[in-house]
Amino acid sequence: AGPSDAAAVSVTDEMPLSLSNIDLSAVDPAWTCTVGSPGSTSTPVTCDLAGSLAAGADAPAIALAANLGVAGYPSFDNTATVSSTTPDPVVSNNASTVTVTVPPQVSLTVTKQHLDQLQQNTDVRYLITVSNAGTTEQPSGYTIVDTLPTGLTYVSASAASVVCTNAGKVVTCRFDSVLAVGETASVILTTHVAANAPTVITNSVIVDTTAEELSPPMNLSATDVGAVDPAAVVLGFTGVSSPLDILRLTLFALILGLLFFLYGNRRVRRFVTTARALGAAFATTRRTRRKRD
Repeated sequence: AGPSDAAAVSVTDEMPLSLSNIDLSAVDPAWTCTVGSPGSTSTPVTCDLAGSLAAGADAPAIALAANLGVAGYPSFDNTATVSSTTPDPVVSNNASTVTVTVPPQVSLTVTKQHLDQLQQNTDVRYLITVSNAGTTEQPSGYTIVDTLPTGLTYVSASAASVVCTNAGKVVTCRFDSVLAVGETASVILTTHVAANAPTVITNSVIVDTTAEELSPPMNLSATDVGAVDPAAVVLGFTGVSSPLDILRLTLFALILGLLFFLYGNRRVRRFVTTARALGAAFATTRRTRRKRD
């Protein structure tokens, strides 16, 4: 933009180390570019313009390509500096820095399993776990959505840094913490099994994120299938409801009845024996009296 042509124009772009495999194939032929040796924080790319740059003219743009590594997340700075052998009265605008924002790239997986035996008219807990196998952390704000099937109603949900709400059958849990690469986050969802619940309950959950998913996406949904036991019969006078306890109580009652039966028979036998002895003694007494008479 000066009054004179610029001679020996050279541009140096300090490419951050998070960028690798720098590709010069798209560079305009007006430029000759070379990649220097990596330093402690960057790799220099130097491009020299052929000829002079006329006053008021623009040089062709320099297009560089590179692979972005994980270290570039969540952002990196890239600075380019221009120089010339022609004196420049204003050097304050000879360098420019751009900050590049790098979006997260995740790979989420969700699993689900029931922790208790499903039984009609009882509560059952489900363990829902989300894991991240992506190249970056999963920012906070991702959610899981569980649409409860017939036979289940929402009771509660518990987990650290998680807020769960329900709208009818739809339970939504929002995670307010970051999920690092290789880490997991879990929620325990408590539901109630209806007294008329079907014999099998299939319960599914999905995980949702606004972050970019690696291709192909991992398991973004999970399904738990559980057999449902019938409602337990409660014996009101004992408070016993467990089938095993009922069996034990029945066996105890049978054994107790048998003991009473045996004990009763023993007393009857004793009574008969005693009666026979008394009868014999009475008969002997009568015969003795007759002889005296």
